[in-house]
Amino acid sequence: MMIDEFQGGRKSLELGDDKEIKVRIPLDYHIKLHTVKVVSGAPISDTVKAALDDYFGELRADQPES
Repeated sequence: MMIDEFQGGRKSLELGDDKEIKVRIPLDYHIKLHTVKVVSGAPISDTVKAALDDYFGELRADQPES
């Protein structure tokens, strides 16, 4: 079954598109993220996206080349 068939008419997503998810985080992380938002003016979602991009970039750098 193709993904487009499964979506049943919903907008198909490209690999580079953003997808919204909800996660539960400890309260102290939320307070830290809110502090970054207040200090930098950047939305929490942008801060989390940048942190995840850095994290996955480090994972890719640590993997041996095939």
